[in-house]
Amino acid sequence: MTIDNNPLEQYILLHDRHRDLIERHAPEPLNAMRQRARQAIEHASLPRRGAEDYEATDLPALFAPDYGINIARRDVDLNAAAAFHCDVPNLSTCLYLMHND
Repeated sequence: MTIDNNPLEQYILLHDRHRDLIERHAPEPLNAMRQRARQAIEHASLPRRGAEDYEATDLPALFAPDYGINIARRDVDLNAAAAFHCDVPNLSTCLYLMHND
């Protein structure tokens, strides 16, 4: 199985390479299910665009990029007000941001 054929492969490899770190930062009930889930995803594939219930969504394309997952939960220097703002005049906005989860 290659990443070109199955975008889920990168997540399988990510899990295999960092399993100790992932499990160290997760609750035991979740870790207890992890190996069975890993085996299930190894033989799974994402529905392609045009498949039933996925007429307009290309899931493999959405999961293919490396999104830079923060497994070690390192703090990120983020100024939300500077990074996310609206420059539309006379438009009231509210900012909601979930950080580190």
